Amino acid sequence: MGKERKVRVVPLMDATARILRAHLRENDLDRPERKHQPLFQNRQSGRLSRSGIRYLLQSHVQAIRSDLSGFTQPVSPHSLRHTKGMHLLQSGISLEIIRDFLGHVDGLAALVVTPVRPPLLRRVASAPVQEVMLSPGQQSQLLAGDRAP
Repeated sequence: MGKERKVRVVPLMDATARILRAHLRENDLDRPERKHQPLFQNRQSGRLSRSGIRYLLQSHVQAIRSDLSGFTQPVSPHSLRHTKGMHLLQSGISLEIIRDFLGHVDGLAALVVTPVRPPLLRRVASAPVQEVMLSPGQQSQLLAGDRAP
């Protein structure tokens, strides 16, 4: 169950699926009697909370920043979702599929605040009307993203 009690279906790459299967085996989560246990657990074997995920992500980001001083981009679970959405869009995945993947009702809700480069902007602008329905505010945000470095 995700936010607002929505069921989320997440497609996995083969390598990710292998890692998750190994995680299940290593933590005895592949046994039928443990199927109710959370996939990712906190120290008390409970469900890993949003703040727990943010804490773990930030600890890894800080470790990377200590080695790479030039890495200054803000990183959060939310920014990872936006990044994944933009990667899918740049790969030619339809906005409808991206919307469903990210769990948004509005087609570009997760992408509007992400900087968009001119070729991608042209592709989105030429998409069928039923695929891209932007409000005037969203349009200006999308265009403003074009000016990002």
